[in-house]
Formats: sequence, C-alpha cells, structure tokens
Amino acid sequence: MRSRKNATLKNFTNSVITGLLNTLLNIALRAVFVKTLGKEYLGVNGLFTNVLGFLSLAELGIGAAIGFNLYKPLAENDIPKIQALINFYRSAYRVVATIILVISVILIPFLPYIAKGADNVEHLTLIYCIYIFNTVSSYLITYKSTIITADQNMYKLTRLNFFANIIIMIFQAIELLVIKDYIGYLIVASVIGLVRNIYVNYYTNKNYPYIKKKNDQHLSKEEKSHIFMKIRALMYHKIGDVVIFQTDSIITSAIINVEAVGLVSNYNMIINIILSFCQSFYSSMNPSFGNLLATTDVEYQKKVFDRINFIGYWLNSFTSVCLFFLLDPFIPIWLKSEDYILNKFVVFLLVINYYMLVMRIPVQIPKHAAGMYEFDKLSPVIESIINLIISIIGAKALGIAGIYIGTFFSCIVPTTWSPIVVYNRIFKRSASEYFKEYLLRTLLMFVSGGTIFIIISFVKFSNLYINFIFIAVLCVVVHNAFIVVIYHKNDNFRYALESGKKYINKFLSMIKRG
Repeated sequence: MRSRKNATLKNFTNSVITGLLNTLLNIALRAVFVKTLGKEYLGVNGLFTNVLGFLSLAELGIGAAIGFNLYKPLAENDIPKIQALINFYRSAYRVVATIILVISVILIPFLPYIAKGADNVEHLTLIYCIYIFNTVSSYLITYKSTIITADQNMYKLTRLNFFANIIIMIFQAIELLVIKDYIGYLIVASVIGLVRNIYVNYYTNKNYPYIKKKNDQHLSKEEKSHIFMKIRALMYHKIGDVVIFQTDSIITSAIINVEAVGLVSNYNMIINIILSFCQSFYSSMNPSFGNLLATTDVEYQKKVFDRINFIGYWLNSFTSVCLFFLLDPFIPIWLKSEDYILNKFVVFLLVINYYMLVMRIPVQIPKHAAGMYEFDKLSPVIESIINLIISIIGAKALGIAGIYIGTFFSCIVPTTWSPIVVYNRIFKRSASEYFKEYLLRTLLMFVSGGTIFIIISFVKFSNLYINFIFIAVLCVVVHNAFIVVIYHKNDNFRYALESGKKYINKFLSMIKRG
C-alpha cells in the first residue's frame, strides 16, 4: 500500500496558494471587463458558460467512475488494468464530445430566445461557437489527466492550471484595455487553454509512459458492468448537479433578461471563489479517506468524519457570515458603481444556498471514497424537478429572488438524504445525531449573524473602505467568539485548533522549501 502522508497537505496547500492568487487576478479582470464591455456582455459570458455546463450532462459522471476505479490499480501498480481503464475512458469521452457538439449545434437557432435582451451583442453565434470549441476540445484532449488526480498528485495539475490562468488573464486584460473586443477576449482564452490542454496530455504521457503505448488491454465484461453500474448511479447525481448549478442563469436570461444574469454573476463569482477554496479543502481528502475505509474500523472512520465535519462547519459558517455582510459593500469598491448591487433578500438566498451546499460536502467524502452512488441516486432527480418547477414559477412571480427560492427548496432533498445513506451504510448508525448537530450549528450561525446585523445597524461609516474593513473585522471577531464560547470544551474544536497549528507550521515550512 502506498504511503502518502503529505499528499493531502500538499494538494490543499497548492490549492490555497494558487486559489488566493487566482482570486485577486479574477477580481481585477472582472473589474476591467465590466468597465470596458458592460452588463450585456457580462450576462452573455455567464449565460453561455452555464449553457455549455448544462450540456456537460452528457458526461454522465464517467470521469468520477473511472477515477474511483483507478485507486486500486495505481496502488498495486497494475499497469494492464490502468491501460484498460484509460482506453475505456478515451472511447467514452470521444462519444461525449460528439454528443455535446451535436446538441450544441442544434441549439444555435434558439440563441435569440435563450439570450433575451442581448440584441446589442454582436456576433452572438460566433461567440457561442467559441464556447463549443473550448468544451469539446477539452473532452478530447485532457481525459488522461484523471490518472494524476487519482494518484494523489492533484497539486501538479493545480500549479499548471494556475500558471496557464495567469497568462490567460494577463493577455485578456491587455486585450480588453487596448482593443475592447469580446471575441478577442475569448480567443485569447481558447488558444492558451488549448496549449495548456495539449501540455497536460504531454505531461501525463511523460510521467505515465505506459498509457501512451499501443496496447490491446480491455476491461472484462464484469469490470465494464461494474463501471456502468457506477455510471448509471452517477448519472442521476450528474443530472442534479447540472440542473441546480447550470440552469439558474439560463432561466434568468430566458424569463427576465441577460443583464440580470450579469448582475448575479458578479456575486456568484465571489461566492464561487470561496466555494472553490472549500471544495479544494475537501477534495484533497478524498483519496486519503478511501484508504481510511480500507484500513480502519467504523468507529475510527466516524471519529475522523466528525472532525472533518466540524472543521467544515466552522469554515462554512464563517465564510457564509462574511459573504452575507461583505458582498454588498464590496461591489461598489470593486466595480466603482452601486448599479451592480442586488436586493438584500436575493443576496441572502445566494448565501444560504451556498451554506447548504458546503454543509453537505463533508458527507460526500466517505460516500465518494466508498463509491456509494447507488443508494441516493433518486435524490438529485427529485432535487432537479423541485428546482426547475419552483424556479420557473418563481422567476415569473418574483423575478431573480424566485429563481433562488427554487434552488433553496431543492437543496433540502440532498441535505437530508445523503447523510442518511452515509450514516446507515458506512457508519452503521442513525443519522439523527447528524441532523441535530446541523440544526444547532445553523442556529448558532444565525445568532452570530443577527448580532453582527444589530451592531452594523447602529455603527456605520460613510467612507466605503473604512466601512468594509469595520464589517470584516466585526465578522471575524463576533462569529469566531461565538464558536469559541460554545465549543471550547468540544474534542473536535480542540482537534481543529491543534491541527490548525500543525498545518500552519507545515504550510510555512513547505513554502520555504518551495
């Protein structure tokens, strides 16, 4: 069995460093984008990203199923099995790329109906075709990179993507400032992104030379049957993810207008940056937890999960409080205009949906590590139906708020279903203790947020920068004070502090070593 004691730390450390730097660059680039191109192009940018994201439904979770099946052969250095899996992966993704291409082309005549209010955007079809090219080419070229992630070397991809993104954003900013053309902005990302994907393919071949050799390794009927079983289960989850995260912008554009998509996309950009950080924190643990399930007893697995879940709650509740109170004052500082500020109720819905999403990520760790996708496969289907029905009706009745009310109600389904599966199937106990903690912890977050709200109501500063700093300090002090007071005697809290100290020391030493 492989020993990768520092793999999780290294993966997460690189995700943190590159994530923070990417955040700063993305924020700066978005400010340039808004200044030079305006709301309509901002909306089109968000809309087409979601349309192609919706079409990624054709992937059906194949990548996750293959990644899960690569853990064991990589650990045992079973090269023929790895070759067979990669061959299967290549064939599957060629089919996926073809399906996405065909459906994308079929949608072209309907673009004026999907992108409502984008009459002033020139060359709308050409813009859409560039998005199609980016999506299809990525499926054809980078499928091999799954082996890098499965081998607990995600940090290598993170670094590569980071440097490629820096180059893309620098050239995009120059293009916007000098030429001010949206198509040029997209072409920059396409060309550099294509070069990056080709290099990832080369890098994978170089480090895993046996996957590029001609071979006739194929999976047995039993192995294919097992993978297809996982894919069928993952297909339901894929449907849920795509409908929940990729349709809101499409519904907003089709029912309201494309400018509304742009307004929400500014908030979602910041939220997604924080979400990406949280997901990096958790995704770095997946391979390690898989090893834990194979080598330890249920009680220890549950103990580790409780620790992860508490640390996740602390991180999630803190970032949720910060997002709710800091997004509105940040927008005019960032974009130099109050025209981009959303209704406070819409902001609340965006943040509470973020909170519910991140709260259920820790539960996914043991589920993904164990490959248990079958037992809650109907959950995302029900979630999707609820989301679409309420969001469409809500958009017509309440505007933007109605769309995210639909997302809120749909999130209740996986929030309750997934923990039941994990607790019953993996931890062999009732999930009642999980839900009790969930409700108490959520209540604590609202008490903390209510306290901050009361203080802000009485203390305000006219200067935007001073006001933002004051609220930020208030969020840090008040929320963490509540956590310390309530949980200072809790074992998971003490473990979180000790782990934090150890992590900071290792983090600093890792940075020094480069």
